[in-house]
Amino acid sequence: IVCIIKDVTEQKENEIKIEYEQSLLHAILDNTSDSIYFKDKETRFVRVNKTKALHSGSIPEEMIGKTDFDYFSPQIAKKSFQDDIKVIKTGKPIIGKVEEIIRLNNTTYWGSATKVPWYNKKGEIIGIIGITRDISLQKKAEEALRNSQQEFASLFQSNPEATIYLDKKGNIQNVNLRF
Repeated sequence: IVCIIKDVTEQKENEIKIEYEQSLLHAILDNTSDSIYFKDKETRFVRVNKTKALHSGSIPEEMIGKTDFDYFSPQIAKKSFQDDIKVIKTGKPIIGKVEEIIRLNNTTYWGSATKVPWYNKKGEIIGIIGITRDISLQKKAEEALRNSQQEFASLFQSNPEATIYLDKKGNIQNVNLRF
């Protein structure tokens, strides 16, 4: 009888660590309202979270191997492709780029997109990692504030009474024409 015994304790501990790290990654990917995706150097999706798939009208498994051209209007897909290639070629991230996004079904939303290079163990760029946050509500609030400010300014200037606007310290901030 020949018996070979090998201590696999370290290997099992490493497998447990990897499993734990994967569970953390999946927890982030599956529970965020942001779209998160990984693309290879040809800008094909390698991994997407549920939110990205939902925003794209798909499921994560169906998006693998496809590109933005499969999910967005040609002009939006082209812009995204150009940004992807820029990050891949230069290694410089794009942080918080605000853009109006038009889907193939003609629904639109405002997004804040961040794209960073994705590196392998050798330090070579193998693609990009992207995160897009839907900021449509923020843009609507900004527009409502702008409209309110314009309305206030119009009322202030057209008031038939002499009107002055002071800050908390009593400093003059504005006066209307009548004043």
